[in-house]
Amino acid sequence: MRLGEYRALSAPHAAIDGVEGPTLVLLFQPEDCRRYGGLVEHWNGLAERGHVDVLGVGIGFPPTPSARDSILGELRPTFPVRYDLGHVAERLLARAGQSRTPTSVLLDAAGRPLLILPPVSDASVQREAGRLIEQYARRVAGAAG
Repeated sequence: MRLGEYRALSAPHAAIDGVEGPTLVLLFQPEDCRRYGGLVEHWNGLAERGHVDVLGVGIGFPPTPSARDSILGELRPTFPVRYDLGHVAERLLARAGQSRTPTSVLLDAAGRPLLILPPVSDASVQREAGRLIEQYARRVAGAAG
């Protein structure tokens, strides 16, 4: 992930290699998944339904591939996960006024943030946010097709 040009309200533009269309970027730390029960399962559901691309960005993961693989083996995400080894995503999160994870950021097709969802432990809020994100993604897909 790299910081690009500034657009509306000084929100950073994110360019993520290999990602096109509306994308839900999930910034998380390994301990978030234990603290917020059902989080990975919820994100897996969004990814599996296919209305929006889902990309995990691991913050604070160990530097060795084997340790990272071990953590992901426990979590079993069905979406791709990249690692913020250079702390770029962590700095972008701070610039957006967020200091805690897990934080979800919905990006439009141009990489502009449309929604930033801070950590929520209430499963009904997570489901409602997921429903709204999928509704947006379907609307965008319908307009493009």
